[in-house]
Amino acid sequence: MTGRSRLRFDRLCAGLLLSGLCLLPASCNSETKVSDRDLAYIEDPAVVEATSGRAKKPVVIVDARPAHRYEMAHIPGAISIPLQEAKRDDPRLKDAKLIIVYALDWEDPVAMAMSKKLLALGYREVQTYRGGLREWVTKGRETEPRINEAKADSN
Repeated sequence: MTGRSRLRFDRLCAGLLLSGLCLLPASCNSETKVSDRDLAYIEDPAVVEATSGRAKKPVVIVDARPAHRYEMAHIPGAISIPLQEAKRDDPRLKDAKLIIVYALDWEDPVAMAMSKKLLALGYREVQTYRGGLREWVTKGRETEPRINEAKADSN
């Protein structure tokens, strides 16, 4: 190999190595791509069943709204995991065979985003409660704290 050929070869190798290093972080991303089509939905009667303690498998209900909204009112037994705080191997989710995610409204984008994020992080049985807290309250169900108590405390 002549000096000039060797120089070209070295530059080519360096370029390929640099290209590979630039692509490495993208290929090492351990989150799976999840789309809206991957979401599973759960309707109100099944959520009531899950919160009653009669569920056949361990269920965790996740309120994906900001923590201050959770503190105002949430479905009894739900835990607060705001969207930006979702992480792999969360100890609060480790025993769950079913994770039910909700936010405020019908097909709430925050709940859908949280469900997708949990699926991408490797959680398997994730379902989105379509009606959210608004449907829960509209159907006359109790919240923690009670909606009326929360309003009285804030005055």
